[in-house]
Amino acid sequence: MFLHQLEVFGKVLKSHGYQGDLIISVEGILPPDFEMPDTVFIVVDGIPVPFFTEYYEIISDNSVKIKFDTLHSREETLRYYNCDLMAEKNFLSKYFPRTRTLNLISFTVFNERNQKIGQITEFSNIPGNPVVTVETENGSVMLPVSDELIVSVNEKKKNIVLKIPEGLLEKK
Repeated sequence: MFLHQLEVFGKVLKSHGYQGDLIISVEGILPPDFEMPDTVFIVVDGIPVPFFTEYYEIISDNSVKIKFDTLHSREETLRYYNCDLMAEKNFLSKYFPRTRTLNLISFTVFNERNQKIGQITEFSNIPGNPVVTVETENGSVMLPVSDELIVSVNEKKKNIVLKIPEGLLEKK
């Protein structure tokens, strides 16, 4: 597994009970069909360390109780508090919108006619309506970036092509 294939998707919050269970928070809202991957990586001293999921239970729309096969006591879990959790990007894209797995800040936005619109300065992952703030020649504008509106993404060039709904770029 290579680091470029992984993406942060949550954080260890605390232990639960005395058998090595952890409570984790997930960035975003868990979809109803969510299934935890067999392998989750906990970032320890900057290095993703693989842990194998023994069982898990969804306890809210953004938190999960999880048991890894190598953690058997509360004491063993203490070193992982506030550590980031990573999973394969392929896994994340199955359950979360494409915008969830990208860091869009500083991407250049183009419309479907390949006209440059501007540069993304902010991303807001509003459930059901993710938006970006784009700095254009005429000032800042907020644009929706749901999966249906993304035409293409070039991560190497940091470009994104969007279907921009009519009227969003007009001067007021």
